[in-house]
Amino acid sequence: MMKAVIFVQAIYLLILTATSHAQETIRITNGEWEPFLSQHSPHYGINSHIVSEAFRLEGIQVKWGFFPWKRAFIEARDNSQWDASAAWGVTKEVEEDFLVSAPISTNSYVFFHLKICVLSP
Repeated sequence: MMKAVIFVQAIYLLILTATSHAQETIRITNGEWEPFLSQHSPHYGINSHIVSEAFRLEGIQVKWGFFPWKRAFIEARDNSQWDASAAWGVTKEVEEDFLVSAPISTNSYVFFHLKICVLSP
């Protein structure tokens, strides 16, 4: 009887260990936009790192796929091998095909030019 209980406990422990080590994976497409997203940057860029860490905290591993931007969108929308696409601006087209998260980061775009110094005689 004791051997049976130990055997059952051992099986139960093995199942728990296997389950706790099993990790879900999400597959996300990306484009190149250094330093935010890049297959050549550490952690695949700042925004990719933020996304990966958010999923890691939930026990989900991220597999990244880098494509030209239009293809990244199409792959995530039409191809069952990809689950999502990262770091897009919100447009009507994006909202028609995807659920949109809160912003990963915010960026400011500005215009600047050289100052021209006019010297008077």
